[in-house]
Amino acid sequence: MNPGGDPLAQLRPLHLPPEPGLWPPAPGWWLLAAAVMALLCLTVWATRRWQQRRARRRLPLQALANLETRAAALDDRQLLAQAAALLRRVALHRQMLPTPALAGDDWARFLAERADPDSPAELWRLLADDRYKAQVAAVDRPALFRACAAWINRTGGHHAGA
Repeated sequence: MNPGGDPLAQLRPLHLPPEPGLWPPAPGWWLLAAAVMALLCLTVWATRRWQQRRARRRLPLQALANLETRAAALDDRQLLAQAAALLRRVALHRQMLPTPALAGDDWARFLAERADPDSPAELWRLLADDRYKAQVAAVDRPALFRACAAWINRTGGHHAGA
């Protein structure tokens, strides 16, 4: 030691810790990553659910369109039977029917209550009863298909849980 020298000059330089690295990230980054993953999963789930609901709405309308293309080969009684069966399947699938055995006046009332107010009431009576008769009154086929499509669209949101 030099008695007359600068005592600070004899000190070693400061030893600084190493610069912080990129790994592991701070807790805030982990939270942000978890939030982004949760948002991504929620988006995928919501998109799939929306597509499934849209497909469920579209399937009965596609079945009705298929019936309409085959309608020329069917007589009126067969057409009424198949249209009524389609509406019953839709109502059962959407869990709207109080009982699957609904028939006659109750079935006609059920259809009319859920139908477009502008649709003719006698059409629902045809679907409920006339398909069982030996002689069926002439069916206005375009009106039948329009009314059935409107009925399917109107009842689209009336399934259980909605």
